[in-house]
Amino acid sequence: MSRKLTPLLFLIVGLLMIQHVNAQTRLVAIPTTIQFGCLGTDINFYAAFLNSNLAVPIPVTDVNNSDAIIDIGNNCNNCSNGGFRIHQLRIRLINGTVGSTQDFIVRYEDENGNIINESGVTPSASGPGWLEFTYQVIVNDVPQVDLILDNTAICDGNPELLSAMITNSAIIQNYSWNAAGGDGSFDGDVNPGNVSAAIITDPDGYGVNASNVCGSDFDDLIVTENETPLIDLDCMDNGNNTTTITVNILNNASDVDVDWFNNGNPYSNSTGLAGPTSVSEVVSNVAFDMTTFTAMAQNGCGNATSGAGCLVFPVELLYFKGIQKDALVSLDWATASETNNDFFTLERSFDGRSFEQIAQVAGAGNSHDLIRYTFNDEKVMLLAPGDEVFYRLSQTDFDGRKTYFDLIALQLDRKYVFDLAYLHTENTTLKMGVQNPAAGILQVQVFNLNGQLIYADTPNINEAGMIELNYDISQWNDGLYLIYIHNGVQGLNRKFVLAR
Repeated sequence: MSRKLTPLLFLIVGLLMIQHVNAQTRLVAIPTTIQFGCLGTDINFYAAFLNSNLAVPIPVTDVNNSDAIIDIGNNCNNCSNGGFRIHQLRIRLINGTVGSTQDFIVRYEDENGNIINESGVTPSASGPGWLEFTYQVIVNDVPQVDLILDNTAICDGNPELLSAMITNSAIIQNYSWNAAGGDGSFDGDVNPGNVSAAIITDPDGYGVNASNVCGSDFDDLIVTENETPLIDLDCMDNGNNTTTITVNILNNASDVDVDWFNNGNPYSNSTGLAGPTSVSEVVSNVAFDMTTFTAMAQNGCGNATSGAGCLVFPVELLYFKGIQKDALVSLDWATASETNNDFFTLERSFDGRSFEQIAQVAGAGNSHDLIRYTFNDEKVMLLAPGDEVFYRLSQTDFDGRKTYFDLIALQLDRKYVFDLAYLHTENTTLKMGVQNPAAGILQVQVFNLNGQLIYADTPNINEAGMIELNYDISQWNDGLYLIYIHNGVQGLNRKFVLAR
C-alpha cells in the first residue's frame, strides 16, 4: 500500500525544500503518497532534516489519532556535518472507521525541548513548541459480499434481480459476476458501491466476486426453477358424517404450503408440497350446506386461492371408472344417495392439468337408492395426442354449487389412434395406410413444393380400423410433395419424395 522513498530521493527532496536561515536547523516532513490505508496494514511517514548536531533521535511526543498504534524508527546516513537523517513514523490501522478520512497530526521537538518549526526561525527556549503537519488517509477494508435472491428461484419463467450486498461498508472498486452454466445477463461491473445487481433469466449456479485494493471476497448460490401454484378445491361427502376436502395443485409448483379455512377460519395446513399433486383433509360432523371450505396455496413465487371454495354435498359416490372399448371410452359411476343433485359434469384432459367439458348428465335430485350412470366418449381416439387420457367428475346442485370427485387416468390402445401407418410408391402407384378410429369421410389433399393443390380425394370409410388408399401418380412430376389427411376432427401432414 505504501511507497518508500530511497535516501537519495529524500536528500533531493529535502534540499529542494530547505531554506538555510542563519544555518539554523530545518526539519522537512515528507509523507508518502498514500490514498488508501487498509485495516491491519502499515502506513509510513518520513521526515528528513540536516545538521549533524541533532545526533539524538527526535522523539514523537503526540499522535492525534486514537485508532493507531505508533512505531518509531530512525535511519542516519552520513551523520557528520552536512549529513541528513530520515525519521520514520509507522502507523498501523487497527480499527479506523472504514470509508472515512483519517487525519494524522505529527509534532516534533529536539532533545532539549527547543522548537523546530517549518519556518526555520529559532524560537525561544522558554517552552516547547511544535512542528505540525497533517496527512489524510482514507481507511478501507477487505469487502465481505453476500449474494441475495429472495426465493433462490426463477418464478414462472420471469427474470429475477440478483443482488450483491457488501455487509461491512468497505469501499468497492469492482464486481465480477459469473454463471456456472454460462446463462444470465450481468450488469454488476458497472455499478460499484455497497449494492450491485444482475438480471438472471435461467436456473443456474451464480457467483459474484467483490474486490478493492485491500482484497476480495466471493459468494455464490444455486438458483432453481419454480412456479406460482395453481389449485382447485374438491368437497366430497363420505356418507358417514365425514367430508373429504381435497386441494389439487394443478401445475409443477414446488415448496408449496397449503392453508385450509373453515368458514374463513384457519382449520389446518400442509407444507412442503410439490405438484401436480393432491392433498386431502377429512372433516367430521359437518352440517350439510352450512360449511364453506376454502384453501390458499403459496410458495416463494406467489399464492393462489381456491376461489369461492366449496360446500359439502351429500352425494354418496360409490365408484367412478372408465374402460376403453375399441375406438371409444366407456365411463361409469354410481351413487348410493343424492340430495338436491341437479346434474353431473364429465371433463377430459390429455395432460392431467387442462380439462374440457365433454358431457353433462342429469342427476336424480333427491334419492336414497342405488343409481348407475354411463357415458361413452366416442371422440377420444380421434383427439388423443398420446397414450394417456384423464377424466374427472363433478356434481352441481340446484343452487349452482359444485363439487369435484377423484379423477381417473386410462392408458389407451394406440391401434385405435388416428395415424398414417405407411406411405410409399410402387411403380406408378402411391400407397398409404390410414389408421382411422371411426367410420366417416376422409379428406385427402396433395400439394407440390410451391404449395399448389395437385390432387384431392374424399373417400368414404365404412368402418373403423386400418384402410389402404391407392392413387395413380403416373402423370406426376418428380419432386417433393406434401399430403394432408383430415378425418373431420383432426389432421395429419406427411412429406414424400417422388423420384423415378
